[in-house]
Amino acid sequence: MFDNLLKKLKQLLQQKAKKAGKTVSDKAKKKVDQTQKNVEKKIQQKSNQVKQKVEKSISKLETKVDEKIGKVEQKIDEKLNLETTEQPTVDPEFAATKLNFYEQDLKELDVSAYALLKRLDCGVNELTTLDVTQNTQLEALDCRTNQIAALDVSKNLALIELRCENNQLTALDVSANTMLNELFCAQNQLSTLDLSKNPALKRMICTMNKLTSLDFSNNPKVNEIFVQANEFSAEALNALFTSLPEAAGDIYIADNPGTDDCDISIAESKKWTVDEEYGEIPED
Repeated sequence: MFDNLLKKLKQLLQQKAKKAGKTVSDKAKKKVDQTQKNVEKKIQQKSNQVKQKVEKSISKLETKVDEKIGKVEQKIDEKLNLETTEQPTVDPEFAATKLNFYEQDLKELDVSAYALLKRLDCGVNELTTLDVTQNTQLEALDCRTNQIAALDVSKNLALIELRCENNQLTALDVSANTMLNELFCAQNQLSTLDLSKNPALKRMICTMNKLTSLDFSNNPKVNEIFVQANEFSAEALNALFTSLPEAAGDIYIADNPGTDDCDISIAESKKWTVDEEYGEIPED
């Protein structure tokens, strides 16, 4: 297109010179040639500018397309992972969703192959270890009255009920169990317990441990708490009372160093009933 323009420009100059009765002189030719070069230079510059803008626009477009593709791929991966989690391929032999080994004199138990397992009862045995990290769909675990020294429930994100009382636990991490509704961890050796990541917690039994403090600020649904026979001072119990939600509930505080001197009116002002006697710990 540009070549045609230059050609027409030359013809126009020649026509004007011919009309004036003159031939195009060398000087005029040089001028035309120089004009042609100037025009070509400007055209080239303009072409380069346009090219750069086009390349820049294409680059931006490619980046946006890549980002969109990346998001779509991520969603597909998440969907595939979700489906894999929800419907794992399992040998029919290990397809059980409930297992009951209650009071079977077991010293060892391997449930790692039961990927669909939702309820496991292995209470009242002689287990020293228990691995449930492969049971990611587990909703209820009862391993009370064994000799378990450590329990990892960080992979059991669907866990709703956990009964691990009467073992030898010195630590218990339930920060990953955000759906946890009931926690029974009495008669262990726990000195600390963080419940800040358990907003669904309703029932908590941690009697006969070594706890010196508990905070229920992030447990708005809790309505039954057993903390008898721990190491709470009067100040620690008052802090616990202060952290309770504004809802009716029952709390049992007997056999703590601060039981007699704590201010139960703090809890009572929140419609909680405070039992300073030992009371009866529920079995279920």
